[in-house]
Amino acid sequence: MDRLPVVKIPLPTPFAVGDVNVYLVKADPPTLIDTGTATLPAENALKLAFAREDFFIESLRRVVVTHAHPDHYGLAPKICEASGADVYVGTEEVDKVRSATMWFELGHILVEAGIPYEMILEMQKYAPQARKIHPVLEDVKPLDDGDVLDFEGFGLEVRHFPGHTGGHICLFEPTTGTLFSGDTLLPSITPNPLWEADPNEPTGRRKSLVQYMASLEQLEHMDLRLVYPGHGETITDARALIASYRTHHSKRSDRIASMVAAEPKTAFQIAAEMYPDRGIDDRFLATSEILAHMDILISNGRVQAEPAGGVVFFRAAT
Repeated sequence: MDRLPVVKIPLPTPFAVGDVNVYLVKADPPTLIDTGTATLPAENALKLAFAREDFFIESLRRVVVTHAHPDHYGLAPKICEASGADVYVGTEEVDKVRSATMWFELGHILVEAGIPYEMILEMQKYAPQARKIHPVLEDVKPLDDGDVLDFEGFGLEVRHFPGHTGGHICLFEPTTGTLFSGDTLLPSITPNPLWEADPNEPTGRRKSLVQYMASLEQLEHMDLRLVYPGHGETITDARALIASYRTHHSKRSDRIASMVAAEPKTAFQIAAEMYPDRGIDDRFLATSEILAHMDILISNGRVQAEPAGGVVFFRAAT
């Protein structure tokens, strides 16, 4: 078997990233990997794509979610209602889909990052709209690293690769070297290692970029011949892509370190300086990225964190 019986289906999203890829595995039991956003355009596009394949949503038996972002699991409730399919989610993402945890619930982390109170209030205005595309999934089956999803003739191994989210999973078929990467490997953009609350960390948030770089190291040693990403074109040279990610993050860390050489700044101040023309959503993502790099820079002894008045400032280490 050279390739798995997989149909790639791009679906529209309301986000700047553009289309999201979902994958129909046409083997027994028929399985959909990720679902698209809970919007009518995405739902219609999925139905049309199934029709082109002479396939019906009702025939699905499983839905696998790579991570708990709305473009990757939003349509799961409707699909399950129509098909009775079981939904599988990485163990560390289960609570997120069950409670629809969203970025505006990060509380003190937003304040410590230096995001102005007025902007936090403005972000909260989007809450009702955001909840419409963040459905709650009560009945899900957890997947742990090393689990195998069996199909007729092959199996997909579950691999836990934290970074983009803390519980992100990928699916790997070793015979063909095929990986369903979700948002861990993307061909044309660098995945954002997003902040998430983590009560076990002194900062109260997980060290997303530290986790992501460790995941890249594991991926670099895998026999990846074909990668189906969550966005963009199929990847055929994963090692070259991973090398480009390393270069990107190294240069970005250097730039961020240089921005606090003269005076201490908050993560939000750095993001605003780096992306002066971006809107609220982009500023939020940029601030998340800055904090992720700060974890690396602090661990390397290049930057120090200084709390002051409930806000954390970063300055060059002395």
